Amino acid sequence: MTIYQRDVTPPTNPVISVNPPGYTQGNVTVSVGGSTDSNGVARYEYSLQGAHNLGWTVYNNPITITNPGQTIISARAVDVEGNVSGVSTASAYIDRAGPAAPAVYISRQGWSNTDVTVGISSHGADSQSGVSRSEIAVTGATNIGWQTYTGTFNISSNGQSVVHARTIDNAGNVGPESTGVVYIDKLAPNRPTISMDGSWKSSKQFTLQHGADNGASGVNRSQYKLGDSGAWTDYTGPVTVSQESLVVYARTIDNAGNASEAAQLNGNIDRTAPTLPAITLSETTYTSKDVSVTVTNGQDGMSGVLKSQYRIGSSGAWTDYTGPFKVTTEGATTVYARTVDKAGNVSGEASAVAKIVRTKPVKPAVNLNPVDWTTQSVTASVINSNNSSGSISYRAQYKIGDTGSWTDYQSPITIGDEGIKVYARVVDIAGNMSDEVMVEPRIDQTAPTEPVIQSVLNPSGTGANITVTPGMDSLSGVSKTEYKIGDQGTWIAYTSAFDVSLQETATVYARTIDRVGNVSTEAVEIIEGNMYEKALVEAIKAVEKAEASKLQSDMNTARSLISDLKTSDQQPLLERLNRIQIIPDVPQDQTKPSAPVGLIGTNVTPTSIKLAWKAATDDAGRVSYEIYDGGQLVGETRELFYELNNLNPQQSYVFTVKAKDAAGNYSDPSNAVSKGVSKNYKYIYDAAGRLDKIELDGRVLFDYQYDKNGNLLRIVPNP
Repeated sequence: MTIYQRDVTPPTNPVISVNPPGYTQGNVTVSVGGSTDSNGVARYEYSLQGAHNLGWTVYNNPITITNPGQTIISARAVDVEGNVSGVSTASAYIDRAGPAAPAVYISRQGWSNTDVTVGISSHGADSQSGVSRSEIAVTGATNIGWQTYTGTFNISSNGQSVVHARTIDNAGNVGPESTGVVYIDKLAPNRPTISMDGSWKSSKQFTLQHGADNGASGVNRSQYKLGDSGAWTDYTGPVTVSQESLVVYARTIDNAGNASEAAQLNGNIDRTAPTLPAITLSETTYTSKDVSVTVTNGQDGMSGVLKSQYRIGSSGAWTDYTGPFKVTTEGATTVYARTVDKAGNVSGEASAVAKIVRTKPVKPAVNLNPVDWTTQSVTASVINSNNSSGSISYRAQYKIGDTGSWTDYQSPITIGDEGIKVYARVVDIAGNMSDEVMVEPRIDQTAPTEPVIQSVLNPSGTGANITVTPGMDSLSGVSKTEYKIGDQGTWIAYTSAFDVSLQETATVYARTIDRVGNVSTEAVEIIEGNMYEKALVEAIKAVEKAEASKLQSDMNTARSLISDLKTSDQQPLLERLNRIQIIPDVPQDQTKPSAPVGLIGTNVTPTSIKLAWKAATDDAGRVSYEIYDGGQLVGETRELFYELNNLNPQQSYVFTVKAKDAAGNYSDPSNAVSKGVSKNYKYIYDAAGRLDKIELDGRVLFDYQYDKNGNLLRIVPNP
């Protein structure tokens, strides 16, 4: 007989070892073992729940727990008969996240002139291992190293101290810092300075200059009060006072509330006016002579008499009296006088009337025929409206030009040249002369300046856009500007930019006509028919270069050139670029272009200027240009020139140019070009009355040149 014994007893519960125990910042190692069984333990099994989840798994080697948080480890033993022990459990705690920042407590915000209490009002929160402690430190005017926070304390040092606080959890993680700033200033400022005129016045104005602050908070304000019983008032600007006896007090207060000692200043104020002055006239009845006037000062018993003043007529300006003066104006003229004391008090006004009969003639009128602008001669007639009576007779006179001689007028005058002024006056038998009258016949025999033609290639590549800037006319003014295409073309009135088809080279002509029909020299612009083809060839070569080099910089250059083409040509070139495997030699363009150099002003007229410069360079491709007057943007272009029109000849301009690349980087500005620096222009005319030159401070700015028929050929600038 054979006896078989069956093992139905499970092994003892295994032992779970957790290393390290409790919370840690690092990984946790878990070992399972220690179970006993009469027939031997076949294996161990474990499972994980929580931060790390794993079903029952055969245990072979120590387990590493890496997930932050709490992981519950369950373990059991299985013997060779398959009996399963009870389950043992243990926990692993991993906390790698620091706590939140604590809250810093400061008893007073801003500047303080007393000690300030600081501390931590609450720990930073920690949702895993929990808060172990908070620490506090101070830097600046007061320095305290990191220490465990146990309670509030005072800071008393003058200046700025920064309070730092941090919270540490039970796993040793240190949270972010919180900070607060303590400002302490216990030192009073110096006294302010009171500035007031020390001479006698009827009212005064004083100003305050803050006293210097001796602490770190800085001056907040100064205050003043008027008299011992006055209220302290914040000083915001000059203060006017008018009390006859006055003491002004002032103090300075800093941002911590410290007040300086009070400064004080006394003033002299006189508000009592002098007595009336006396006026004595050399002639007390009507006279044809000049009247001499003498003024005798009034009296002042306080600050004393400073001066007397007089004025002629109720609207005349008061003038300081220094001695007898004369009244020469015809008619009844009232003379007023007053006395002023040293405090500025003014007496009442005394008055006297001077009576003079001295009549000058009424000025004549000059009638022109025709009145409007013309290229022909103009007649001028002088009309004398003065009627002779008794022994008084009148005659009209005229002169031609500023340097002409006065001639008695007998019959209408004929003027044949432009720019000639006619003067007229009336003279009576006693030699009294009327005011002069000046008229300038409106004769214009000068052609306008030549217009300017500008052409820009159309994006379609099939033509060019033409802009015409009209010429100028300083006399009758511009009537219209016309253009034509080709030698045999018909003149058309120019109203706005127009397009020219570029099947082949085209010639554009333009002329400006003034209001009386004078025609300018014709401007000519020759436009090549292959402009677009050149742009297309340049773009294709750039694409080929980018395909060969695969560099980002070459790619940028190619895209810039392609942007000037029409859509049908852009698409295939862009597709070729998009297939390139780019080598990023310029991963990010942060390099500004070079500055444009050699900026000059050309084609200068009183109202326009053409700017030109040398090209800027950029490592990432083509650039555009922005034009500035001072700091204000006035234009933008891709060309190396730009024309500005409609400028004010009596305004100052300072032009500069900046380059801008495709990434938006700007170059430094170019050199500056100035135009129009003064209003003191002098216009000089030749013997024929034509404008010959414009001068400024003795220097010729513009020289006007004419052909043998008197037509304006050109305006030559002298920058």
